[in-house]
Parts: sequence; structure tokens; C-alpha cells
Amino acid sequence: FFGELVNIFEYEDQLNGCLSLAIEEIVRLFNPVERGTILMLDATGRELNVVAHYPLFEPAISTSLVRKTIEEKKAFIWKADTSSFSSSSIKKLHIKMGLYSPLAFGPNQLGVICADTTSPTADITKDDLELFMNVTQVLSALIYAKQLERA
Repeated sequence: FFGELVNIFEYEDQLNGCLSLAIEEIVRLFNPVERGTILMLDATGRELNVVAHYPLFEPAISTSLVRKTIEEKKAFIWKADTSSFSSSSIKKLHIKMGLYSPLAFGPNQLGVICADTTSPTADITKDDLELFMNVTQVLSALIYAKQLERA
């Protein structure tokens, strides 16, 4: 998988093209996950913008969970049935469980990646979270390198 991720960034010229291909591969990697979104910070570092999502219809994001990811600067699993936290977007999008992680390279905050499921019977484990964190670390390094190429 990691080799495939590197190949995407090696052969695709545009960062957004890389991220579109990458999020599709990431969703496929995690069995219970159905949807994924990558949000990147703008040049000011204050606003997050959706740059890639899979499937291609409307991206599924909870701004509250994305904000929590940015504020806490750590990856986590969110489960609807064990969390007292909810929001209108979580209800509207039927998010039952999700993986959330910041994208960062060294001190550089790049954005957030999230992947979720609408299935109440799906189970995302701590092993899934560990792999997700490894994926996001590699993805962050690839994003940072691609951004340096463009600069």
C-alpha cells in the first residue's frame, strides 16, 4: 500500500490529483470505512478546505470533529454509540464511526483526513487507528514534499 501511495505522488503532477487518488486508496484499505475526505489548510493556516473526497458525491465531514482533530493535534476513533458528542452534520450524514487524524509534517500543520462509516455494525479497531496514523504520517510527508516542489 505505501509503495502505491508513493507512486501516486511520483507520477501525478498536481497535488489535488494526488490527493484524490490517495483518498480512494485509503478508503479501500480500511474495510469498514465507506467515505473519506482530505481537508488542507489555506495559505494563512486558518481555514480548512476540502481538496479530495471519496466517493465523488458530496464530501462527508463533521466540522466539529475536524475542529477537534486540529485542536487536539492527534488521531482518534469517534464512535456514535459511545460518545456523548453529536452535531447536526453527524446526524445528517449518518456518521456512526470514523477515523480522524491531523496531517502534519514536523511543526507544519497541513490539514486533516477523516474516514467514516454509516454502518451501525461496523467496527473500527485500535489496530485500524494505528495503521491510519502510519498512513497519515506517510501522506503528510508526501504532501509536504509536493508542496515544496511547487514552491
